[in-house]
Order: sequence, then structure tokens, then C-alpha cells
Amino acid sequence: MPAKRIPGGFEHTFDARGLFDRDYLYFYASQLTEARSDAETRLIWEPLELEPGMETLDLACGHGRTANRLAARGCQATGLDTAALFLAHARLDAAARNVSYIEADMRALPWVERAARSRLVVGCR
Repeated sequence: MPAKRIPGGFEHTFDARGLFDRDYLYFYASQLTEARSDAETRLIWEPLELEPGMETLDLACGHGRTANRLAARGCQATGLDTAALFLAHARLDAAARNVSYIEADMRALPWVERAARSRLVVGCR
């Protein structure tokens, strides 16, 4: 795959959209268990000293395993990812929670001021 120019002038050759698709969800389903997702959320919650009501921004949120759990704990969670399929999956579990999902690239955040006041969680697909 040839290098592509992305926001900020950097080049990359990694095909994220080709990797994070239905096959990823299928083949990793047995590893991405509820217990693992809960444990990973605890590992984020404690060091970041999160509390209900805080804003969190989950970059590369994937299918929402972390953002949905942070919202369930009372955070105002936002998940951001480039994979529309994953975001659709995340939204299925997000309806009753205080979480929103945005399709965008983390290298060109649509709102810098929100990112500045949020606790960041990066890359927890």
C-alpha cells in the first residue's frame, strides 16, 4: 500500500480501515470478553482518578468497550474513531448511557477545546 498524506503533513502506510472491519470483530470476539473489558476500564479509571460527571474522550474507541463502561460509571463519555462499522456497533450499547460517538481522525480533532478539558483514553479497541 503506498503512503498517504494525512492531516498535519505526516505520511503513513497502515491500513486501519482494512484491519478494523467485520473480520476483526469476529476473530477477536473470544478475546474481548466482558470481564476483560471491565478489568481494562478499572485500569483506566483508577490512575486517571476519574469520577462521575467528568468528561472523557476515548480516542480510537473502536466498538465502544471502554467509552460505554466509562459512561455507565457516570462519565460524560465521547468516543472517536475512523471506523464507521465499529461506531455503529458502539452506538447499539450506548443508547441509555451518557455517551456519544463521532467518526473522525484523532490526528485532526474536530474540537480542540473539548479535548483540552477531557481526560483522554487512547487506543482501547
